[in-house]
Amino acid sequence: MIEVLRSSINNGKYHDDADDHANWQAYLIKSSQDIDVYNKNIENKNLSNDDSSSSNNDDSSSSNDDSSNPYIVSIGCNAESGVFKGQFEDLSIVNEISTLPIFYNDFVIYVYQLLKAKTCGAYVVKLLASVLTIQDINYMNKIALSLGITCVVVVSSKNQLITVINEVHVLQAISVTSRNMRIWKVTNRYL
Repeated sequence: MIEVLRSSINNGKYHDDADDHANWQAYLIKSSQDIDVYNKNIENKNLSNDDSSSSNNDDSSSSNDDSSNPYIVSIGCNAESGVFKGQFEDLSIVNEISTLPIFYNDFVIYVYQLLKAKTCGAYVVKLLASVLTIQDINYMNKIALSLGITCVVVVSSKNQLITVINEVHVLQAISVTSRNMRIWKVTNRYL
């Protein structure tokens, strides 16, 4: 997955064109085109490897495992307006210019966010086990499934992992992180 953000807490910079709608959209279009070129190059490389391996091998039963290929399979986008300076409109723009699924990468704590993310084109959301209760995760997951959204449950400890595996009714995907989002603090000193 690759992520497009108006600002980044990693380097504290706000994207130069983020406030100018036309420039921001041009930046997103360019990013989408770069992703397409990258994926096409990977595909071409794999095709040339398949051709050379099939000419060297008489065994036609060998298969190419795409799981080890570094394709970009999703574009993440944050609509949080405080730190990341994002907007739900960003999801819509990315959805219009890319054929890849959109990952709504935000702190989802309200059902409204799921509904808004879906209307803006999101296919995947993350639910943070360090922020939401198991009941909230199950409820959000149920609503997301009814909307056709995949949920990635993010855990940050062994206890959370065990609890999520045992108590989340429909677990589609899990992500393990070293960040405990409940105590995560962000300063705006660079923004």
